[in-house]
Amino acid sequence: MNSHAVSEPGVAIPPLIAPTDIFETGLMLANESTISVADRRSKSSKANCQIGLESTLYKLDGFCVGAQTFKNRGPYAATKAAMEYGTSGSVARCVECEFRHNLAELELDVGRDRKLTPFALGANVAYQLIASGNWCKADILYRLRFVYKSHLKVRAAHTVYYGCLFCAQKGYTVHEGDATVFTREEQLFQHLKRHPQPLPEVAGVTVLYGKVDKDDPLIEDYDLHFPNPPVPSPYPDETALARLSTATTLKNHERRYGSRPLTDPDGNKDGVLQFLAGSRIVGIEFPERWKGKWCTGWQEGVRGSFPANLVALEPPESAPEMSNSGLAATTRWAWDKRDFKDQNAGWLSFGSNETIFHISWAHESDWCWAGMTKKGKVGFFPRSHIDPNSMRREPGPSLSSSYGMPKTSPSGLMRKLTVNSSGS
Repeated sequence: MNSHAVSEPGVAIPPLIAPTDIFETGLMLANESTISVADRRSKSSKANCQIGLESTLYKLDGFCVGAQTFKNRGPYAATKAAMEYGTSGSVARCVECEFRHNLAELELDVGRDRKLTPFALGANVAYQLIASGNWCKADILYRLRFVYKSHLKVRAAHTVYYGCLFCAQKGYTVHEGDATVFTREEQLFQHLKRHPQPLPEVAGVTVLYGKVDKDDPLIEDYDLHFPNPPVPSPYPDETALARLSTATTLKNHERRYGSRPLTDPDGNKDGVLQFLAGSRIVGIEFPERWKGKWCTGWQEGVRGSFPANLVALEPPESAPEMSNSGLAATTRWAWDKRDFKDQNAGWLSFGSNETIFHISWAHESDWCWAGMTKKGKVGFFPRSHIDPNSMRREPGPSLSSSYGMPKTSPSGLMRKLTVNSSGS
């Protein structure tokens, strides 16, 4: 994998290290695990890639029945010609939903003897390539039939959803931060560009690799053609991601049709991450300048910012064990477990400028620590919400030596079921 910087300059959250004199007094912290954070993460990475019932693909009811019809019975059973509203052009509309594409372009793909004019193709498209029914995005050649086979049911012409047939067939995404549904063709093909090759076999989908002889009968009768091997992963390496949290998106965060571009609290529209509910975001960080209200993370290999209240952090793979550490610190931002669906997972709620006692961790560099409020409530929380300069020695309320944090596991967060290419 390529190693990318996880944080922007000036907004990185440094490891919270207790002052040296605390350690010199002989004060014992919670025993740190001998298993590295990277090793712990790698053991669960495949489970985190599984496409479950809470995924966007399931929430949107899987692939459209019309897409299945296109795969099984061809374009004439799956589409119907219709006039495009407000234009003189015709479209091939799905018989089951509002998904549509230019009729003349689809007819080129399915073999009807028809030519497109350069005007119809658009100024930015290579005429010779498209005139033969071949398209290209992200250095992948494809036929329009593949786009039809990949669409989800939509209710409006200006809304488009695509799924990855190959991830659905396997039941897993390539990376745990990958989306299961895409709102633009470009996103789908950027995803496919780094898919391991050969891709899983999907009935009704023909995939070619490398150089194809011009006399090959499939050269004009395929779905996808990968001339090149997959590109390296754009995500940070596992060691960097293991020290940061992962979240599930609760609501859509996308620019609506006809609306203004999304902006962050600083008014910047570049770098704002858009997503659909039910997807996962990895490498979550809370830049100090946004005071816990916005955060950054990675999805589909892209790092961007988004409102913190649109996601729910997933509990740690292994919760820190509480101990009478004698370490205390002051919170800088509020943290409320009521924002999450699974309120009993072990989260500790607190307001800003509160003292947290008996701070403990499994690994000091982990994103998640545990502690106790002055009212005796215990739980774990993101260490990003602690003032790193406030770590101090302060006994706090008594803590039973037998007390331990609730155990959590990814499988307890949501029921999961493998998705296959039959969609819903």
